[in-house]
Amino acid sequence: MKPRYKTAFIVLALAIAGGCVFLFNSFYRDAKNVAIAKLNQQQLIHAREVALGIEDFFGTWIRSLSSLSQLDVIIVGNAVGKRYQQLYYEAHREQIMAITRLDERGVIVDSYPARDEVGTDLSHQKYIRELLRDHRAVVSNVFKTIEGVDAVALHVPIFRDGEFKGSIGILINFEDLARRYLDPIRISQTGYAWVIDHDGTVLYTPNQAYIGKTIFAVMKGNEALEAIVKDMLDGHEGVARYGYDKLVDRNVGPATKYVAYMPVRLGPTSWSICIASAEQDIFADLVTFRNKLAVVIGGLFVCGMVFATLGAKAWLIVTEERKRRLAEEKLRESEARFRTVADTAPVMIWMSDTDKLCCFFNQGWLQFTGRRLDQELGNGWSEGVHAEDSERCHKVYVTSFDARESFTMEYRLRRKDGSYGWVLDTGTPRFSADNVFLGYIGSCIDISDRKASELEAQRHRAQLAHLSRVALMGEMSASLAHELNQPLTGIVSNSAAGRRLIDAARATLPELRELLTDINADGRRASEVVRGIRSMVKKGEPTRQQMNVNDIVTSVVKIVHADAVLRACQVQISLEADLPRIDGDPVQLQQVLLNLVLNGFDAMSDTPVDLRKVMIATESNGDRTIRVSVRDHGSGIPEPLRERLFAPFFTTKTEGIGMGLAIVRSIIESHGGMIEAENAAGGGALFHFTLSVHAPVSETRVERAAGVALTEQPART
Repeated sequence: MKPRYKTAFIVLALAIAGGCVFLFNSFYRDAKNVAIAKLNQQQLIHAREVALGIEDFFGTWIRSLSSLSQLDVIIVGNAVGKRYQQLYYEAHREQIMAITRLDERGVIVDSYPARDEVGTDLSHQKYIRELLRDHRAVVSNVFKTIEGVDAVALHVPIFRDGEFKGSIGILINFEDLARRYLDPIRISQTGYAWVIDHDGTVLYTPNQAYIGKTIFAVMKGNEALEAIVKDMLDGHEGVARYGYDKLVDRNVGPATKYVAYMPVRLGPTSWSICIASAEQDIFADLVTFRNKLAVVIGGLFVCGMVFATLGAKAWLIVTEERKRRLAEEKLRESEARFRTVADTAPVMIWMSDTDKLCCFFNQGWLQFTGRRLDQELGNGWSEGVHAEDSERCHKVYVTSFDARESFTMEYRLRRKDGSYGWVLDTGTPRFSADNVFLGYIGSCIDISDRKASELEAQRHRAQLAHLSRVALMGEMSASLAHELNQPLTGIVSNSAAGRRLIDAARATLPELRELLTDINADGRRASEVVRGIRSMVKKGEPTRQQMNVNDIVTSVVKIVHADAVLRACQVQISLEADLPRIDGDPVQLQQVLLNLVLNGFDAMSDTPVDLRKVMIATESNGDRTIRVSVRDHGSGIPEPLRERLFAPFFTTKTEGIGMGLAIVRSIIESHGGMIEAENAAGGGALFHFTLSVHAPVSETRVERAAGVALTEQPART
């Protein structure tokens, strides 16, 4: 070979070798970056699964405890409430270690099964201080119980009429939680998870010696890790890399970790989970690839730049194909995980596509209806909806679907035994990451027991109102007898006069007609008195109708007329003309005014006769409400008693039972209004209430007369 060809060959060979070395390094570096990205992606998937699992775990308990905390027996803390807590524990004893009720000072007032802890003051503990300060659900750090078990406490605040009344909480075995969500995490050879709370305290790590310490103490002096932890404590998610050669005060040699972290949001507090893997795992996965690449580069060196280019293209194709298969596999895994979570959820879950037809029902739904999945898909599920609810449900579903809005509706759904149960169905639209509408997803819960309780409470409320009206009529018995005696006396007198005229043969037709006219008028007057009494004392369901408030006032004035005469009281009215009509129950509104007017008569027993006046006034407020006021000239309302005036069983009368004003308030609120009391200028008390024009029947009624809040959720279909 000629020297110059030899030199060219050497130069070409060196050039090809240099290119091959460059390609080798480039490919290997890209493969390493892909491996790191793949590792980070796996870590993020695991972290997200764990975060969502823990969030759903605590969210389910928070919702469950919140529902329990709204029961009056739990709020009051009586024997029934304690029995409810015990039953709640027995129903969930496989998942919780204890249930505890704290008062507003943080002192245990009830605990099960550890009754001996009653009276213990927990207000010094950090999470209890947060509960007492913020009145929101709190989750404690991991701590050792007396039995040596790692546990966390979850407490939900209890309110009564907006006032903080303590909390109800449960004790959860953290070891069970870790075994369920954290222990199964395995990525490559060295991958593991660790969890910190919002203060940086280590809640979980495979090395038990570090639990309870701050992460800053464990990795003291590691600036890279401190930056990662600070980002975690700020509630962010991400991936990062850090190196270290010391743990606490122990030398462990140089090491590098790749981590992915994500927040776990638990209501007002949060944890953060971190998935860490050693760098050596990445290199171990690249050994096979590196050997294959060396063979390829050797071939490229022999075959030249053409084969190098073809090899590069082939590598790119293989890489893209690997990514595509990986993406498809992850998608299948994601769908499988969703179905697993949905089928194990304690609610009925459904999904629909963009064509409004349902495409998924979980096992909870199928077990409730007793039907197969293929029978429910599409519009098949609607076959189980009660005929009286079907049209309403369809209208709400279609309207909300077209508007892409969330909805909540109540309807009756046929169970597998053929009976119907009430369910609360909540649906929300689904959108892709680029805001493309995908359909709806919803969940249902069985509310049959709540509906039965609401109907029973409504029946008790009607009985209580009826008894109150009967009591009112009893108080007015003397005056009503006097009112009825007057027309009856007139009838007797006029009939006797007519008989004397006939006996004396002096009766003329005009005289007899006048006597009969008077008898007829007195009879009608007596009939009106009796009809008024019957309407007040008869039983029956409340009936709503459109009415004029002025007519109610006029009828009440007629009823109390005789009582006012006997008590030497005057009833004056000031009625605004042309008031708009309202929707309401006339008997219940008469009961309200009778209570207020008779209370005014009682309050003026010591008032001089010429000042004994009760004024009833009506007026339009201009905001689609009507204001009705009743003012007396009695002794007024003592300031210390104003706040308790409408409380059940509170009375200032020696023989009263304290239910009158409580029932008055309940009736007004059921009509969508409100009532207030104050001292009037110049003396006496002033009661005034408002009623909405054409107000619908209130979906939420508060049974204040019994001291129990019964809430009826409005049916949204």
